[in-house]
Amino acid sequence: NLIRACAIAGARLHLAGPVWPAYLEELKKMPEFACVDYAGVVPYAEVPEYCRHFSVGCATLLNIHQYVCTDNLPTKVFEYMGAGLPSIVSDTLSARELEEKFGCCVCVDPDKPEELAAGRSRAPGGHGRARLRRAANPLQLADRGEKAAGAVRRAAVSQRRMIHAG
Repeated sequence: NLIRACAIAGARLHLAGPVWPAYLEELKKMPEFACVDYAGVVPYAEVPEYCRHFSVGCATLLNIHQYVCTDNLPTKVFEYMGAGLPSIVSDTLSARELEEKFGCCVCVDPDKPEELAAGRSRAPGGHGRARLRRAANPLQLADRGEKAAGAVRRAAVSQRRMIHAG
């Protein structure tokens, strides 16, 4: 769905990480795969530099029963926060709280490519992008002592590690 969403939005999709070769070959058969830049496995030390080229991260969870509770946030959201990137995330209670209070994400239904595409265009555009980028800084959120401070502090620690590693 994410590949289809980026094709709909006319956006490049930068993917990194391990993938089963057979699955990658299956994805490459999709006409929409033309919008994908697959980097393979990026060494952890190079991730901060790699993320500097993006305007938004995506960390959606499909409802395919791989999670006991869908009212959570993927670790990837905190990594994107640590990199100063706003995120497109699955619409859960926790994600809605981040969206409403901090403006650092956009909630979508990951089963709908059109909604993912609309989320991408909402997140990085114009004034919204600046607001999202500022709010995405977990160090600032942790310093403000907000309710979600525990999760935000973990993201802040991640950001400090990324800064020191980069």
